[in-house]
Amino acid sequence: METIDFRMNNPRNVDFHGVTFSFHAGNIATFDADTAVVSSDPQFSMRNGAARAISDRGGLPFRAAFEVALATNDRDYLVIDVSEIDTLSFTNIIVIPVRARHRNSMRVIYRMALKAAIDNGHERVVMPLIGCDDSGGFHISVHQGCRDLKEAVSTFSQFGPIRDICFIDTSSGTTDELAQMFESLDDLPNILGASQDPGALPVVNDDGIEFLRNIPGPSVQNEIAFDGPPPAPIGFNPIVEVVDVVAPRPDREDDTPKYWKVVDRTEFPTAGTSSDESLANPCPICLCDLATSSLGKSDPADLESDPVVKLVDCIHMFHLTCITQCFENKKQCPMCMRQYENTVGSQPAHGKMTVRNVPGRVPGHPRAAGWLRIKYSIPIGIQTPRHIRPGVPHAGTTRTAWLPDDEGGREVLGLLRRAFDQRHIFTIGDSITTGQKNVPVWVIHHKTSQSGGPTDFGYPDPDYYDRVKEELAQVGITSDD
Repeated sequence: METIDFRMNNPRNVDFHGVTFSFHAGNIATFDADTAVVSSDPQFSMRNGAARAISDRGGLPFRAAFEVALATNDRDYLVIDVSEIDTLSFTNIIVIPVRARHRNSMRVIYRMALKAAIDNGHERVVMPLIGCDDSGGFHISVHQGCRDLKEAVSTFSQFGPIRDICFIDTSSGTTDELAQMFESLDDLPNILGASQDPGALPVVNDDGIEFLRNIPGPSVQNEIAFDGPPPAPIGFNPIVEVVDVVAPRPDREDDTPKYWKVVDRTEFPTAGTSSDESLANPCPICLCDLATSSLGKSDPADLESDPVVKLVDCIHMFHLTCITQCFENKKQCPMCMRQYENTVGSQPAHGKMTVRNVPGRVPGHPRAAGWLRIKYSIPIGIQTPRHIRPGVPHAGTTRTAWLPDDEGGREVLGLLRRAFDQRHIFTIGDSITTGQKNVPVWVIHHKTSQSGGPTDFGYPDPDYYDRVKEELAQVGITSDD
């Protein structure tokens, strides 16, 4: 497919700190550059704007690369390797998550985007305006969006390896306004002012919120150690606007996650009882009595160094040494499978969940106002290393499920929404019901019929709420969170 070199035949260039900025109208997916920086929602759905354009042009190979990137991602933003995709002329795609708190200003998002592009070491970068259409729900005016971008750029005094940045929009009117605004880039005032404390450094925390940290000492060039996010790297000027003010985190004596609490061995019986909380019971991991250490020793020093702990969300007790090693692999109770951290499942990306109220009588739920009809849509794609046959295409599906519109049904619906966001509703596998291979299959069982009882996956089923909440709890989704 034909691509566009944004460096050719473009009279509207602006040079700033060694970088040439250019402005084009068109489809970002058709441009030739080292990297494209786009935005998406926090779940990286890639459903709107420039992200959607790139996803559509990349097709199934892009979806496969996206799934691999998502499964291995350990950063606040996503980097997708697209160097082997013939329909895209980029080395990678950087996706910056946009959250609701940014809806009044995109300065923080633009700063994060530029910083990510610098960190990834490429020379030619393309970016769209963010939030200036209705697709992402932000409704920022074009003028405000252009000014946000200009002010974000002005906070950088150097751009690392970047030599060319092209800003792209589908509207030529937008790129014209942006080009005119960038002609006065050097004239942008520093809103912090000359009287601002020179020890105040801009910091972007893990959520992308900017705040000021006053660092004591005569010079900001000193090497300072402090608790909290690191100061901005050299190359940033003081920030143009403080979007939110966040207090530094207080010092904590114990950074251990509170997954468990230590119990006093003297408070529990050691023999003659069948209680789950009896120390006569063995540790489920090492099988040594809880009255001893994990090595079976009863010396006071051994007991003190290896106490008994009880997980906070269930009644199960273990030796501290045993459960610590267990949680290093997966933060899940080995007895009841209760999750102790938010996890991301293997449900394919780009799915959709919709809910509608439907009138009708619900068997077994006389007080229900009607039905809650849930529709799931999972598109076709390529299996990732988290699936049974990586690299093999998988089918898509559309499924309909039903819940009573009563208090219990609405509670379960809220849990299912969270599970869908964390990609726990489906995985890719082989259907036991139909025998089909490489298809979306349920992880959390749903009622797909309105009648017929449990044997027909319908109602009435008085135990369904309890069963589905148990399944949700096993993937870390509970009403207590």
